[in-house]
Amino acid sequence: MKRNYGVMARKLRKASRYKRNQVIYKLGIDPTTFDNWRKKGLVPIDQYERPHIYLGSDIIKFLKELAIKRKHACKAGEIFCVICQKPVSVKLESINIVEGKKKLSSEHESRVILGIGSCCHKVRRFSTSKDVENFINHYRHSADTEKIITNLSNTHYIGQISNIISTEEI
Repeated sequence: MKRNYGVMARKLRKASRYKRNQVIYKLGIDPTTFDNWRKKGLVPIDQYERPHIYLGSDIIKFLKELAIKRKHACKAGEIFCVICQKPVSVKLESINIVEGKKKLSSEHESRVILGIGSCCHKVRRFSTSKDVENFINHYRHSADTEKIITNLSNTHYIGQISNIISTEEI
């Protein structure tokens, strides 16, 4: 199940107080999920009073913190591996760029960067044409730039990449 903590947080009111079952019902989560949140740091208003009551603002803050923890910033030349759950660099010889099915705007088209990560898993990244250029520019200083040109021969980037390489050699 895809976790969208932002949507969950909007179902709660900051000033309201909720019992465990109310939170489970409002957010549509499994009771074990709520128990796991308790173990991760969701704290009731009064620990010693039963039933535990949770402040809406505390739950919203906790959900936002969970969402931030799930985000992983990828550096230039990296793609997030869903199997390893971390950003990995892509093996140069495996990079392949395919045209996406959607046109994002008048100046940007969708692209998919495919490759094999340093963890040996297949990785993919959905990007814009501008992001793909930035991704390629990361590898342009590499000694194996010819491999990139060979792998990208089926795309329209071949002219741009060869221009980048030829202008740097001059």
